[in-house]
Amino acid sequence: MSARMRIVRRVLCLACALLVAAGCIVALFLPFPSLYGRAGRVLCVWEDGTTVWESYAAASAAVCGTEPQRILLRRDDIGGYTEAGETYGRVIARFEGAQLADLLGETGELAPIERAALWKSYGDTLWYDGGTFAWDGTEVRLTQREHAARVILLSGAFEGDMLSHSGATVLSLRAQSQPCAADFVGSAVQTILCEAPYYMQGGALCKGTAGGDRLIAALPAARELSVSDVRYADRGALLACTQLERLTLPFVGSALSDAGSAYDGHLGYLFSEEDGEPYRFPETLKTLCVTGGTLSADALYGMTALETLDLCGVPQENITVQAFSLLPSLKVLHTAAVWQGQGFAVRTLACGCYEYVRSDDLMEL
Repeated sequence: MSARMRIVRRVLCLACALLVAAGCIVALFLPFPSLYGRAGRVLCVWEDGTTVWESYAAASAAVCGTEPQRILLRRDDIGGYTEAGETYGRVIARFEGAQLADLLGETGELAPIERAALWKSYGDTLWYDGGTFAWDGTEVRLTQREHAARVILLSGAFEGDMLSHSGATVLSLRAQSQPCAADFVGSAVQTILCEAPYYMQGGALCKGTAGGDRLIAALPAARELSVSDVRYADRGALLACTQLERLTLPFVGSALSDAGSAYDGHLGYLFSEEDGEPYRFPETLKTLCVTGGTLSADALYGMTALETLDLCGVPQENITVQAFSLLPSLKVLHTAAVWQGQGFAVRTLACGCYEYVRSDDLMEL
């Protein structure tokens, strides 16, 4: 073999070695199991009492969640875990924190299984704080991405229809966030995870304030909502709920008390974006329960599909019975008020209220 051929051969061997080494280094940082599936073995502790060293590919396929110091596993309905390092715990604290400044930057050195677990939990997450941010596997940075399974609102409000356009099914709200009812219209949100002062009650998003708790919004796909502990409600709070069938509220309109010039006593206040626009009640809403507040003559205007109205808990003196004549589909009425409704049979209930039942429905029973 000539000297020239030997030199060419050595150069080719060196080039191949460099390519292999580069591939191994890159594999350590990519968040996809197929690209670095043999980067090491993982010690897995299972609920059935076994502790096994498993390949990275097998362990990463079983990853089902994250905890600050553990990676959670599940295989064939058996749970387990593998221990994680301090860097991993700090990254989770950053990702679940409330400060954008702490979130940004590189995530540091992580074991392959740790990076894979974080990717499974946060790779399809967007953070919002005046702009949209995402984790690319190495750092959180400003992004042009628009779609994600989970959106975290760190502070302030969403711009435009960011939430609905994202297609997110999970929304996380930090304490300094300022969500509004319009954010949920047309959105796919099914789960809301929130920090105080926000809380969930019966499918509704509420906010605790010094002057009294507020109804902010509700899950768009909710079929039944029950709210009891609020004193105020935001306009359009239930506008996103297009499939609602049964609704329980502590009052009709904007507030429990009808005092003040800002008071709006119409149920449609909760189903409209602006004052004066048509109320958009879901046609599926057949049952309404109100436990307090005031019912004015036109409080239920537009509720043409309502069949059952329960006002037990609303004092007789707070009820204007003319409101009932605006309900053409009404079949059952439970109220403390005396009403001369034509075509209805009446009986006294144990609670002291009256139950009015449309006569033709009574005959069917």
